[in-house]
Amino acid sequence: MNESIQTGQIVGLTSNGQGIVRQAGLVTFIPYTAEGDTVEYGLIQHKKNFAIGRLLNILEPSPTRTIPLCQYFGTCGGCQLQHINYETQVAHKHKWIEDAFKKIGKFENISIPSVRPANLQWSYRRHINLVLRKNGEVYQAGYIKTDNKTLIAIENCSIFKDKSDPIIKSIQEISCQLKSNDPYDGKVTILKHFNRYIAHFHFREMPVNAFEIFSECLKTYPLLNGLLATSRKKSFQFGVLETTCEIDGLIFDFTPKTFIQNHPEQGLNIYAAIEKIAEQNKAEKVLDLYCGIGISTLLLARKGCRVKGVELNPQSIEQAKKNAIKNHLELAQFVIADVEQVLAQLLTNDQPDFIIVNPPREGLSPKVVQIIKSKPAKTLIYISCMPSTLARDLKLLCEDGYQIAEVQCFDMFPQTVHVETLVVLKSKSI
Repeated sequence: MNESIQTGQIVGLTSNGQGIVRQAGLVTFIPYTAEGDTVEYGLIQHKKNFAIGRLLNILEPSPTRTIPLCQYFGTCGGCQLQHINYETQVAHKHKWIEDAFKKIGKFENISIPSVRPANLQWSYRRHINLVLRKNGEVYQAGYIKTDNKTLIAIENCSIFKDKSDPIIKSIQEISCQLKSNDPYDGKVTILKHFNRYIAHFHFREMPVNAFEIFSECLKTYPLLNGLLATSRKKSFQFGVLETTCEIDGLIFDFTPKTFIQNHPEQGLNIYAAIEKIAEQNKAEKVLDLYCGIGISTLLLARKGCRVKGVELNPQSIEQAKKNAIKNHLELAQFVIADVEQVLAQLLTNDQPDFIIVNPPREGLSPKVVQIIKSKPAKTLIYISCMPSTLARDLKLLCEDGYQIAEVQCFDMFPQTVHVETLVVLKSKSI
C-alpha cells in the first residue's frame, strides 16, 4: 500500500511526546514534532480512531524548536523531547499531569502547581543501563532504537555524560571482547563514582572468558573504579563497588545493585519536601514503603520519628542498614518483604500516622490500595514518576479513605517525557 502524504499543523503533544494533528476528523500522532510545527508527514498506520504518522519535512518550524544535542536523537528511544526548548518541555509536563488528574483520576478541582525545573538539564543522570546484545561471538552495548527491538551501539549519552567522556566507548571495548554462546541479552549498569565509574555487567550465562577480561579492566580503563559481573551461577568483583552521596547532612552509600533517584539535584528537592511535610504534619510513627536504601527513612528518623522502611530488594535493605549505622540512626527499622504481603500486618501492629509510598512506575497493586484504605493513616505521601498510574491510584484512594491536600511536581528527567509528582493525601476519617 502506498504511503499517504499529508500536510498539517501540530496542535499539541501526547504524554509520550508525539505531536498531534487533527484534520478531516482524523487524529494523527507524529513523533519528534513540536507544537506549532507545520509538517509534511506520511500515514504509516491507520487504526479505527487514530493514525500514526512519520515526519517527512518541517515546512514551518515551531518557535519552541531547538537543535538536539545528541547525535542519536530520533534513532535512540531514550529521549523524546530534545528538539523542544526546555521551558516548553516543562510546560508540557505540567499539562500531562493535569490531564492525567482530570481524565484518569476524575479530579476536576485539583490545582496542579508548575513543575519545578531542573537547573542541570544535561549530563544529570547518576546511572544508565545499556543492553548487551550478541554480535557474532561477542557483545555490543547500546540502547534500543525507536522500533523497540534494534540495538544502536552508542558511544555517548548526553543526559549521562559529555561527549568527550570515554566511559561508554570503554564499555563497548570491553563488551566486544566477551565471548559467549548465550543468545539472551545482558545488561550493563554504569554508575557515576565522583569523576570515575562503577560498572555492573549482568548475564544469564557468564561469558567463557569473563574472568580473564574483567580482571584486567581496572588496569586498562582507569576511569573504572569498580566492576561487578553477575550471572545465574557465577559472580566476579573487582575494585570498589560502593559510592556515596550526601543528603541534608546524612551520608548514604549505594551500589549499582540498588535504587537511588537519578537526578541528584531534584532528588535533594524531593527529600527536602518530604521532611517539611512530615514536620508540618507532626509525624511520629512512619511507614516508608518501597524505601530503597533508606534515604527518606533515615532523614525522618533523624527528626525523631519512629520509622520502618519496607523494600523487596535485599541488597537495598542491606545497604539501608549500613547507612543507618553510618549515620548513627540504628533505631530506624528495615524489613525485606513484598509490600503487598506484609502491609496489613504492619498497619495493624505499628499503627502509623504517616505513610510514604514510592512504588515502581506500574504504581500500587489494587490489593495495596485497598489495604491502605482499610487502615488509613492521618497523612499519606505518594511519589510517582508516571502520572497515569498515579492518577489511577489516587482515584481509588480518594473514593473512600483520602483526599488530596497538596501536589508538587519536579522535572527529574529533562529531555524525556517522564516527570516526578509528589502528592500529599489526608485521611477523611482522622
